[in-house]
Amino acid sequence: MSKSNITKARLIDGRVYKEFPDGSLRLLKGRTDWKRVNALTDEEIEAAVASDPDAAPIADEAWFAKARRAHLNKEQISIKLDTDVLAFFRKDGPRYQTRINEVLRAFMEHETKPAAPRRRVLGESPAPAYKHQRKAGKSK
Repeated sequence: MSKSNITKARLIDGRVYKEFPDGSLRLLKGRTDWKRVNALTDEEIEAAVASDPDAAPIADEAWFAKARRAHLNKEQISIKLDTDVLAFFRKDGPRYQTRINEVLRAFMEHETKPAAPRRRVLGESPAPAYKHQRKAGKSK
């Protein structure tokens, strides 16, 4: 890949800037319709999350009720967590590390379960295996 195909970007104060070879920066405008997003109700957001097979589960009371404790082989590590995240897990007392492990395990299991098959519309061509699939017969 040549350097001309590489786009550099910087995140400054929550905004994304494109960096040019001369070092100058230009603010990149997003395509998100924030007025529409801000107008969504909690119920609409929850329905959208529930219908998205790639979304992490909503961690409500029912989610925590289904969580289970796994007593598998453990490995002691050192990990840096945000202060507020650690405080959240510690507030319920001992075994906070076990609760952190349970949340991480639930996320891992969600991410590794097979994706739901995509329904095709009659006459629609199959979706490519990955976003930037090369056309047949073409190579770089």
